Amino acid sequence: MKRKIFFLGLFMAALLQVMAQTISVTGKVLNASNAEPLVGATVKVKGGSQSAQTDAQGRFTLTGVPTGSTLTVSYT
Repeated sequence: MKRKIFFLGLFMAALLQVMAQTISVTGKVLNASNAEPLVGATVKVKGGSQSAQTDAQGRFTLTGVPTGSTLTVSYT
């Protein structure tokens, strides 16, 4: 019985690890009309709290992004 409980606990721990996987996302935001970098654009994880601003080359990095997330970009 103790062995079954141990394996059940081990299985649950592994399942939680798989479900909670996150990734880092890096990219570059460009103007669609002339392919110039968009400086200061905001990249957000839809439904999440992570966001990043693009640098002078239009690059950004987001960490801790849940696998399968959708990103949104805004620029004003």
